[in-house]
Amino acid sequence: STSNIPLVQITPFNRTGNTPFVTGDDYQGAMMITEKLIEFGHKRIFFLSGPRNHRTSIDRQYGYRAAMDSHQLKIEDDWILESEFNFDGGYTAAKIAMSRSITPTAFFAGSDEAALGALYALQELKIKVPQEVSVCGFDDTVHSKHTWPGLTTVHHPIDQIVDKATYLLLDILDGKQPDQMQVVVPSRMILRGSIGEAITRV
Repeated sequence: STSNIPLVQITPFNRTGNTPFVTGDDYQGAMMITEKLIEFGHKRIFFLSGPRNHRTSIDRQYGYRAAMDSHQLKIEDDWILESEFNFDGGYTAAKIAMSRSITPTAFFAGSDEAALGALYALQELKIKVPQEVSVCGFDDTVHSKHTWPGLTTVHHPIDQIVDKATYLLLDILDGKQPDQMQVVVPSRMILRGSIGEAITRV
């Protein structure tokens, strides 16, 4: 039967049972970057969410919510905008957010692609980043360091995840008992120029 074929999952949606997996800590990364925005004085932080059925998307939103909750900052329903984690989605979401009567002081996009879309929309609207609005993303894609300003983001340790999954699979094939069958690799924050102190607007 196929159940005897060794398998190591990478970033699975369901992390239950005995299936070995390796994943990044999206929740911790999102919480950390939201905390950084709060530390900079931001209270109106809008979140650009991704596909609803994606584990990473859900975890990143929970991390954002957890950081806001721990600082007793209320999240209004319309502060969470769908971006589908792509450039057009981020662009459209930022345009919608900036046309409202209550605008964000910061955008946390759950993906760099959406953050780049938001950056572009703000530039088009002649809104200075980070002087007027801060923007940060998640993934640390190749483009994120080449934008102007450079994009503050969370490094998603995909290389480490793949390496660890490979070694875990080799151990299982060798009949060894690995120390950990389910591995969560922590994320780290990459600070660049796209976030700054919040301006206190009355």
